[in-house]
This record gives sequence, structure tokens and C-alpha cells, in this order.
Amino acid sequence: MAEEQQQTEEQQSQKSSNNLMPIIIALVVIILLELGFVAYIVFTVKSGGPDTKEDTKKEKVKEEEDSVSTISAYSDPIEVLVNVKGTNGDRFLKASLMIEYDPQKYPKMAEILTNNMPKFKDITIKILSSKNINVLLNEKSIEKIKGELIREFSKYIPKNEGKIKSILITEWLIQ
Repeated sequence: MAEEQQQTEEQQSQKSSNNLMPIIIALVVIILLELGFVAYIVFTVKSGGPDTKEDTKKEKVKEEEDSVSTISAYSDPIEVLVNVKGTNGDRFLKASLMIEYDPQKYPKMAEILTNNMPKFKDITIKILSSKNINVLLNEKSIEKIKGELIREFSKYIPKNEGKIKSILITEWLIQ
């Protein structure tokens, strides 16, 4: 009878070890998959992503083309001090802007900008004083204001004699 009990115990232990084997295999597979995923994430983040070599080459070529073909020049600063709309004169904006252009493409641009500077200052004052505090504090709105200024300034620049590349804000103080 002792032998039968021993055989029964051996069979039960074999059954329980047989039941655990698929669970152990599944756990090992899951752990290996997780390790593989973590390794993939670490290496792609470290290298900047899977396609970064090609993207980096394209960016370098573009930067080289830009640096070779375009040299920028800047106008004298347009400095304005305006009351902020809707504040009853309690708040004001002091701003200084510069106009960026390509002197190689448009050699007459410096003269055009100098001759029109009073008009540009007037336009700048009108546009900036028409904006409320929320607009003047919002970065996206400031970019829209730059676009608006470029459109208005461009009306005074003959198309074949000049083009504004951008407006640069060199000072922006709201009190």
C-alpha cells in the first residue's frame, strides 16, 4: 500500500509539473518580447528614430543651400510704444521690429525700406494698437501679427525690386 501511495504521489507531482510547464514557457516568451520592445525603444530614441540618417542628410543639404544662396540684411529697427486696446491706457506695449530681406536678390531694398520707414512705423502703430492684451500675449497671435505686417509693408515695395523674408521682433515689452 505504501508503494501505491508513492506511485500516486509521483503521478500527481508529474501532473502538476506538466500543468506548470506551459505557464512557465508563456512567461518566458512574454519577458523576452518585453525586453525586445524595450531595446527597440532605447535604440531608436538614442539614434533619433529609424529614418534619421536620411532626414539628417536632407536637412544638412537644405541648410547648406540656404546658407550659400541667401545672405540676410536687416532694416533699421522700427520702434513703437502703443497703448494696449481695451485697457483704458493702463497697459502699453513697447516693441522693436526689424525687416529681414535678401540684399543679393534685391539690391535696392535697403533704399526702399529707408524711404518708407515712416509709413512702416505708422502701419506698425495702427496694427499693434488695435490688438488686445490676450492677442499680444499669445505666441500664435504674434506670428499672425508678423504676417499682417509683412502684407501691409509689401504694398509699398515694388514686386520686382524687393521682398520681405520675415519680421524679427527684437523687443516686446508689455507693461
